[in-house]
Amino acid sequence: MSDSQGRGAPLDRVGGVGSTCASRARRTRAAHRSRVGAVWLAAAVWLAAATLLAATALLAGCAEEQPKQDKKLLPLWESLIGRYDDEEQRAEDKRAGRKPPPALRLTIVPVTVPFLGEHVFYEQESTTDYPEHVIEQHLLTFTADTGKDKEKGKGKELQIVEAVWSFADPQRWREGVESPEVFTSVQPPDVRLQHGCELNWKQDSEHKERFTASNDGHRCRINLPGVGSVYAQRHIELSPDELALSDQGFDSQGALVSGFGGDGFIHFRRSVGS
Repeated sequence: MSDSQGRGAPLDRVGGVGSTCASRARRTRAAHRSRVGAVWLAAAVWLAAATLLAATALLAGCAEEQPKQDKKLLPLWESLIGRYDDEEQRAEDKRAGRKPPPALRLTIVPVTVPFLGEHVFYEQESTTDYPEHVIEQHLLTFTADTGKDKEKGKGKELQIVEAVWSFADPQRWREGVESPEVFTSVQPPDVRLQHGCELNWKQDSEHKERFTASNDGHRCRINLPGVGSVYAQRHIELSPDELALSDQGFDSQGALVSGFGGDGFIHFRRSVGS
């Protein structure tokens, strides 16, 4: 009996030790998993917080940048908006024995087109004698850039880019000059960006209220009613009282197929009260 009991006692003790070790091992693994989980949770929380802070900073930066951009564009907008006609040039050309340009009226008004941004303008060119005869219609949007020259580390000259949008159904928007609220219903399918036809504006370094603009006529190709596909060249000289506009179209051989001859400029004077 004593031998049997003597042999059984060590087995019980070994089993007890084994069970204790296994239990400790399980607790150790559980604690390790818990610590690892806590580390991953903390990392995830930190990453989410960092992402939120970065997004908030980006939005704040954009919100801060927008008023600065608007302030830089304000002189251009103030000079651009208005009603113009070319009666003065027509009279002068007639007195000088030159062929006058057609009697035209040009109107540029601010409008609201939510998906195109905060500052959008409607441009309409029509005949003076028959205002309902609309020749051209566009929406215009502007962006400004005064970033730093990476190589020189200095501020760059103010860069203003005008994007030009044409209408899928121009007739639908011809009341826009008198009723600009109609443009709040414009949707993306209603307009088309004229790729390659953007104008680059420059501000006169001495006379801040004067601007010039031009596009790259080799990249701007459009379809004109009754003419077909042309390379469109546009130049603008803008001052508080005058908008001189040259709109010319050339075929693939470089021949003038649309627009006013010579240097192409029609000098629109701001109408009284505009």
